[in-house]
Amino acid sequence: MGQLTRLKFFWAGNNKLQFLPYSFTRLALEEVDMFGNGFQGSGMFPSTQDEGYFPSFVEIAARAVKKYRLMYTERDLPRILIQYLGLAKWCLCGKPCFQPYAQHCSQFSLHRVAHTVAGLDSAGSTTAPVQGFLCSKDCWQRLQSNPNAVWKCSRR
Repeated sequence: MGQLTRLKFFWAGNNKLQFLPYSFTRLALEEVDMFGNGFQGSGMFPSTQDEGYFPSFVEIAARAVKKYRLMYTERDLPRILIQYLGLAKWCLCGKPCFQPYAQHCSQFSLHRVAHTVAGLDSAGSTTAPVQGFLCSKDCWQRLQSNPNAVWKCSRR
């Protein structure tokens, strides 16, 4: 969603959204209206990554395919690998992650991306939860130190 750089108006009222993707925080809108969605609260979710985790070769290869945007077809790869590549989550640092990732959800003021914001509910709330994924312990620690920042890790 964050790649829609020319998007100026976003109306998604009454769509039963529970959260927004983190890429939403990169938009520059004139108007946003999301009244009547069932947004969930914020919070951190447990990491799926162990302290002593080492990525598999499949994980390393899949990250490289996504990171470098390598082209492939069904003739190049087995179906199971193509399905695995389709499961990619994108970390806040911009890197792809597959199996080991941590998920978080935090409140985001829609005024940070839009000049005009319609209230989300009858109380006039203008904050919505955004969901993101974290690829590493470094990214997790960075988010913990400043949970409200829109950031990119320096980790490459």
